[in-house]
Amino acid sequence: MSITTEHVSVQNALDSMANPDPADVGAYIAEIEAYTSDETIAAIRQHALDDMANFLSNEPVKIELIKALTYDLWFRPWPARVSDARVGANPAEAFELANGIPLLDVMVAGQIISEIVSSGRFVVRRSDLVRAGATECAVEFVLKNMAYSANDYARRLRRDREQGPVTNQRYVFTERPFLRDDDDTVFALRYQWIVDRFFGSQLYWQTFFSFGPAKPGSAAEAFSLAMNYAFERVAGDILGRIASYSSKISRVVYESEMREEWSSTKGEAPSVCDFLLVAGRACILIDATNHHLSARLAQGLADVSAYDKDMDTSFVESKFNQILSTARLIREHLSFGVEANPVFIPYVVVPNNGLANITSVRLDWITRSAPFEELRGSARAPVPLRLSDLALFEGLGEAFSATPRDIADLLGSWTTLQPGPVPVSLRELLDQLGLPAPIPRSMLRDQAVLDALIQERRSEGGLPD
Repeated sequence: MSITTEHVSVQNALDSMANPDPADVGAYIAEIEAYTSDETIAAIRQHALDDMANFLSNEPVKIELIKALTYDLWFRPWPARVSDARVGANPAEAFELANGIPLLDVMVAGQIISEIVSSGRFVVRRSDLVRAGATECAVEFVLKNMAYSANDYARRLRRDREQGPVTNQRYVFTERPFLRDDDDTVFALRYQWIVDRFFGSQLYWQTFFSFGPAKPGSAAEAFSLAMNYAFERVAGDILGRIASYSSKISRVVYESEMREEWSSTKGEAPSVCDFLLVAGRACILIDATNHHLSARLAQGLADVSAYDKDMDTSFVESKFNQILSTARLIREHLSFGVEANPVFIPYVVVPNNGLANITSVRLDWITRSAPFEELRGSARAPVPLRLSDLALFEGLGEAFSATPRDIADLLGSWTTLQPGPVPVSLRELLDQLGLPAPIPRSMLRDQAVLDALIQERRSEGGLPD
């Protein structure tokens, strides 16, 4: 709470007060109401940048859900279009090739440490890890790559402070979630940083940077491209399961099908999004991008111009245009069973450490949705969905399948169901509507499989009691 309070007091001193003076609140509201259109947009974008950094810095994590998504992404074979031998047979093998240690061995150490911290202990000793099943190599990997001495931390934190405000500083903590006391002992700093380091998004960066410089044609570049394909595959699989729970979604159409259907006689491939869910007139258009926020954006160190550039380059000029092009082709051809007078519901799926659909980000995307003006009345502004949000839709679809409700209705209209005029995040909406946030059975199965793999590996390593 202290981190959040400190953050909001920087944005607006009134937000850090339990009972601000009504006169001060009135003056602040009057100031906002006097904004010009340009000033309003500028304020929204500054808030989006600040709120996103604060959200990512303080978001709670649940190890079971992270494990499920990690198993699905890291332990399944690469999609067929990945053929570069330098990245192995799957992402887990790529991790081993880049780091010289099996990913499961590292996860065994992470599992043991998470159990130690969950029990209320924060001192982690080499002997405890080895005795509990971790290999010596895995323990050494943790000490070398995930811990800093007090002096190393001081140097790194000093360097970070030179870049700007550190209210939402977390990259150094998720990279190095342990304070090293000596060659055999570390202190755990924060549970959520530890979980992310061993099982979450930090696995990507550990592998990417360990492959060496990301030059054209490099192994690091090959890994990054392969992970983009794997991410897209995971999103498509979730969408397929969502559709299977709906009586209104008639089919899932994939990018390759759309390209084949709408290619010109000259063989020119059209610009299309990754997925289309068809539900009568409703066309749910989805593009998946494995776009991670940069360290400066994710920690609020970048300025609004850097945020603007990232939004325009990564979303408006690419994903928005692909979605819009798909909508035009659907209106022209009414392919794949789409009914006359189609309406379009666009989403962009991003990683869990990517852009969230919090209020300020959604407002910002509305200000950037000018390309969709030609679809006025039949489309709304795109909305970002993190992979965990997509899995939440799967859980809701599963729950709805035993009731008269249909997940297609929520996917198609959740942005209009909110009680007030200000857009809210998906999770806030579910809370307002009194709906649960169920975990899909597929995630529980994936988590159980990964836990079994970790336990099997754990039983093979370490020292006997």
